[in-house]
Amino acid sequence: MGLTKCILAISVLATVMQPQSSKTPCLTDAEATDIFMVIGPEALRAMREKCAAVLPADATLLQPTSSLNEGFRAAGAEAWPRALPSVVRLMQASGEKVSAEESNMSRAAFSVGIAGMLKDMIKPEDCGSANRLLTLLQPLPPSNIAGILLEFIHIDLRNDARKGKPKSIPLCDG
Repeated sequence: MGLTKCILAISVLATVMQPQSSKTPCLTDAEATDIFMVIGPEALRAMREKCAAVLPADATLLQPTSSLNEGFRAAGAEAWPRALPSVVRLMQASGEKVSAEESNMSRAAFSVGIAGMLKDMIKPEDCGSANRLLTLLQPLPPSNIAGILLEFIHIDLRNDARKGKPKSIPLCDG
């Protein structure tokens, strides 16, 4: 993976994770769901790597060929063409100059860059809870899992708004 593609992928996550101004375009629920499905396989891989030392070998999270992983791989491939324009729009809104070549960045470059950042955010003490959640969610299709995640983010954003905190993720209201 080229350095530029890695930096672009990380810059998108950095844009998404920074407080948003009123000028920042927002992601619709459908766009956010597509992005979550795209990063799903790499996010699961990052969690596996971070949690391997603290979970039992038979933990759902540690099974790379589980139905959960396979479902996210297929859903992510299908969602990428829909997610890419949103990713490029966010990058451009953050002031990034995105060339035609870079706007066609590979899904892998985007996902791996974000997964690396997610891996740093995962704490070993959260691995048991993450495994339990994934075990419970595994029978659901990836779009439903992404939708559940999105609803938790909406709840968190509303709680932050009540506390006067700026919006940390550019999700559209409503």
